[in-house]
Amino acid sequence: MFSKTGSSQRSAQETQAGAGAARAPAANVPSQAQSQGQSQARSVPSIISQDLIIKGDLISKGELQVDGNVEGDIKGTNIVLGPTGSVSGNVNGEMVRVAGKVQGTVDAARVELDRSAKVEGDVRHDILAVAAGAHLVGKVLRRDASSSMSETKSTGESTSTGPKAGVGKPQSEDVKGGD
Repeated sequence: MFSKTGSSQRSAQETQAGAGAARAPAANVPSQAQSQGQSQARSVPSIISQDLIIKGDLISKGELQVDGNVEGDIKGTNIVLGPTGSVSGNVNGEMVRVAGKVQGTVDAARVELDRSAKVEGDVRHDILAVAAGAHLVGKVLRRDASSSMSETKSTGESTSTGPKAGVGKPQSEDVKGGD
């Protein structure tokens, strides 16, 4: 493709090769229709940018990345809440990754809370991953469990070395009666 031959030598080579050979490389280039079909097969995420505020519910059939603010519920397949993103409402999806702030219920088959996550509300999940430093204030409920034994109360920061002192013990607002 790249050579040090002069333009006069290239012209002579192209003339000797004939018109049919000059068209051969074009057959390897994908047509516009093929390129469009490939781009439709791969889904591009919908992005709520940092400077955007949405008041209302969102529904997405593909991947949704939220870096701005949403005041309403979000339903989708794959939902990524970036570090600058915040949601005041419920978040439902197949996979939900939180690095920002959620005030509401997170319900998904797979929930990932990054170290910068701040969740004030319940988390319902089949699979849960919580990074060290994530903040979670609310109930953690396994979606496929029917017994109340799967319900735990979590407050404060998570740690990777083990449970935090006081986690699982009743908090003052949970205590009923005296003493």
